[in-house]
Amino acid sequence: MAGKKRGGGTWIKWIVVVVIIAVLAVFALPNIISTIQGGNDGRGQSASSGDMGAATVSTTGTSSRGSYETVTRGDLEVTVYGSGSLSPQQTYSVYNDSEGKIESIEVSAGDTVQEGDVLVRLSSSDIETNIKTYEKELFSAQVALSEVRDTGSDYYVYAPSAGTLKQVLCEEGDDVASIMNQYGYLAIISRDDKMRIEFEPASGYSFAIGDTVSVWIDDLEVTGTVEQTVGLGADIAVTIPDDGYDVGKEVLVTTLQGDRLGSGTLEINMPVPITAIGGTIDTIYYEEGDSVSSGYELFYTTGRLPSADLQTALLTYEEARTALDNEKEKQDNLVIRAPIDGVITSVNVSEGARLDESTALVTMQSATQFQVVATVDELDIVNVEVGQDVKVEIDAYEGETFTGTVARISGVGTVSGGVATYEVTVTLDEDPRLKDGMTASIEIVVADRQDVLLVPVEAISTSNGQKYVTLSTGLSSTVTTGVSNDEYVEILSGVSEGDSVLITRDTSDSSGSTNIRGGGMGGGMPGGMPGGMPGGR
Repeated sequence: MAGKKRGGGTWIKWIVVVVIIAVLAVFALPNIISTIQGGNDGRGQSASSGDMGAATVSTTGTSSRGSYETVTRGDLEVTVYGSGSLSPQQTYSVYNDSEGKIESIEVSAGDTVQEGDVLVRLSSSDIETNIKTYEKELFSAQVALSEVRDTGSDYYVYAPSAGTLKQVLCEEGDDVASIMNQYGYLAIISRDDKMRIEFEPASGYSFAIGDTVSVWIDDLEVTGTVEQTVGLGADIAVTIPDDGYDVGKEVLVTTLQGDRLGSGTLEINMPVPITAIGGTIDTIYYEEGDSVSSGYELFYTTGRLPSADLQTALLTYEEARTALDNEKEKQDNLVIRAPIDGVITSVNVSEGARLDESTALVTMQSATQFQVVATVDELDIVNVEVGQDVKVEIDAYEGETFTGTVARISGVGTVSGGVATYEVTVTLDEDPRLKDGMTASIEIVVADRQDVLLVPVEAISTSNGQKYVTLSTGLSSTVTTGVSNDEYVEILSGVSEGDSVLITRDTSDSSGSTNIRGGGMGGGMPGGMPGGMPGGR
């Protein structure tokens, strides 16, 4: 009987051992299976230290499934966008400088004109009468000056006006009185550097002030401008730029097509005679063609110091000359010309009206110089600077790109919906096709990088304030970025040309970090059961 008891006790012990092993197997089996699967996938795993009941497994050294792009070198352009309408860069009000009666209005609203085109013509009988009077007074003063005799000491002869010393009729050692008696002056200054031809045109031709003709100086053709249609002793007065032409030279005047109009001699358009009295020319300080300013010392003479009579005669002469010059300037101002190339926006006067000085006759705007005033939001305005290049697209010219430059950035913003915007003025390069009011979109190039490393913007991830990319090896690499646009980011460091970076991850890819819940072989058992193999008794 005793043997049977010992056999039954052994059997019971084995049953207890089997039950304990079964219980352990139930709780340990999931971890064992996971470990075996991890090894079969070829993925190395690292677990965080501490409580093994929650381990983090990180992918290393194996490609993540998804789409990739190669890090390349290229050029990156960053732009800021805006829109607006074209408006003229310049708007002018054209005023008259002389009083007079409106004889004719040569333009209407909407007309396109060139700089120098005649807009309005005025007339003034008072100015015409004054010119004749002052011409007589100047001649009388010049005669009186040449007849003054005086004794005295040495003196300087000064330039009474600025201009170009066109003629010098004396030489050092000449007797002043002899030169004055022969020519009436020692030298002549040209005030406007123009030569003048007066002639009676062939029948059948009519001209307006501002018309152009050809002036032939021997075989040289020079473009001339009609300045006066009723000259002194002639019907037409034409001026040409003075390029050192000889006074008194005979010239031919034709139409631009070569039809003969007439002939005349070259004269100085606005001459200023230089006069003096007795003595001898000791020193001549300037040569013909030199530019001089009013008050320059032109000659030094010996033997004469201006007396009271001479000073009076000189003063009378200067007053007469100045009065005549001023009146001729008023006469020139009776013809109102366009100050710029542009479009007439309004005509504010009518023919026959009498005008005081400084009346706004015409308003006009530039025809080819336009600007766009666009709004840019506060996030982009910090990157916009005066002088930056701008691409401009005009709705009316689809597919074409115009160019411009940032000319002005407003310092005052407009807040709407919690967002501030700022006005940016862009001046467009001239183009005759542009018109006021056209709708335009602008792209301001705020950054332009050449030959830099580039990755798509989708490749950049951020974690804890650091930017990184995922490489085709499965490793992550921290990167330093530069400028970016909507498509690409400049990479300053962290990757090399030719590297492959992850763009989009396959959602079925199980790589990366995985949280595993459950006890390990040395962890606590669920339900608070102590770990470790249970001991038999």
